[in-house]
Amino acid sequence: MHQRRVTGRLASVFAGQPVPLILLSFGTGTLSSPVRALLSVYVEAALHQPPSFTATLLSVQLAVNGVFALVGGALADTLGQRRAYLLGLVGDRSPRRCSSGTPSPHSCLW
Repeated sequence: MHQRRVTGRLASVFAGQPVPLILLSFGTGTLSSPVRALLSVYVEAALHQPPSFTATLLSVQLAVNGVFALVGGALADTLGQRRAYLLGLVGDRSPRRCSSGTPSPHSCLW
């Protein structure tokens, strides 16, 4: 089966050595870790919810991550690991979703 080459600016990330990919993964984890660490403080102070609410929220997040890991595995089998990883990092931030006609300005963020 012939696979097409990944083209564009991020093609160098996936070419040859895994070091840029590892650094990219490390960077995304480093940027998101303060949010996860301070989530319980925010929920208790700003939302006035008990710690059990935070525990439930994180449990639901873990369960959803498990479901999407299965979906991501099937997607990696279909598209290939590199394309699936790139799609997971970028998501669907296409111009058609982020046009001025969207009902919510936050629709481009998710």
